[in-house]
Amino acid sequence: MKLRSYTLDSAHERVVSAAKFRVPQRKAFDATHEIIKALDSDIPSLPQERLIEQLRELKLLVPYSPPDLVFELATGVGKTKLMGALIVVTRLGTA
Repeated sequence: MKLRSYTLDSAHERVVSAAKFRVPQRKAFDATHEIIKALDSDIPSLPQERLIEQLRELKLLVPYSPPDLVFELATGVGKTKLMGALIVVTRLGTA
């Protein structure tokens, strides 16, 4: 678990330093990072039922399966850049 956490934190810092996020993007990116870090394993290796259970343990609303990730950001804030950064960090942070 420590190796996974270190790998995720390292990937997070690499993306943050390169992305030059605006404040709302950074908050969303950091929040997503904390959710992913709190999981037992990487999302692709978690059975869907276990993923939903863990997300609910984190007090996140998961009304149906598969779970959605929704960001409430204003128009023009850079949602596409945020999504690209999440894809990159996923590739870098796979432990």
